[in-house]
Amino acid sequence: MLTVTDAALKAIKTLLAQLDISSSIRIVLKEGSCRGQTLRLSLCGELENDLRFAFDGLIFLIDRSLAAAEGAVVVDFDPESDRCPCSSRGGGFVVTSERLPQRCGSAGCWRNCALRLREQEESAAA
Repeated sequence: MLTVTDAALKAIKTLLAQLDISSSIRIVLKEGSCRGQTLRLSLCGELENDLRFAFDGLIFLIDRSLAAAEGAVVVDFDPESDRCPCSSRGGGFVVTSERLPQRCGSAGCWRNCALRLREQEESAAA
């Protein structure tokens, strides 16, 4: 039901390590302006209705109803495309499903969310 490519695993691990964050990765459905609906990545804790998948030490979460609606989901990383406007390192995450193919745009620019999460963790520890 969920496939995460080696390229995506490597990119996610690198980003989380750079930001010193330990978090689950959530697959969410977002309404986009010109893009319509897109699947994206987010950082968040586990919720009651989640399906949980472990890949190489990372936990991926997806709501059961979203998983049922989308079918097989694939998370990939394209190093040739800069789909995240806040990324200076290039590359972008691509999240597709059998019912929602890739459209223009990104799988989500979750670097800002990751930075906010780290700031919250640091504030709580202080």
